Amino acid sequence: PELFDRPYVLDIDLDYFRTEASIKPNDISTFRRLIFDSMAITIAKESECVIEGRVQGEIIDSDFLLEQMLKIISEAAR
Repeated sequence: PELFDRPYVLDIDLDYFRTEASIKPNDISTFRRLIFDSMAITIAKESECVIEGRVQGEIIDSDFLLEQMLKIISEAAR
């Protein structure tokens, strides 16, 4: 709780999402709290790292992940 009492920037690095399923959470309640309580949000596309780090057989790229993340943020902000 102490962490969330201080102002913070929500910094999202897309290379942590290694599969298509990982960017489509069933429950966005934690994300909703992080979004509403943050004073700003940054998103690092990490284009090359996404390609290098994705699970074999996946075809995701940073543009796809960014589009999905913006949908999550939009949904969470409602």
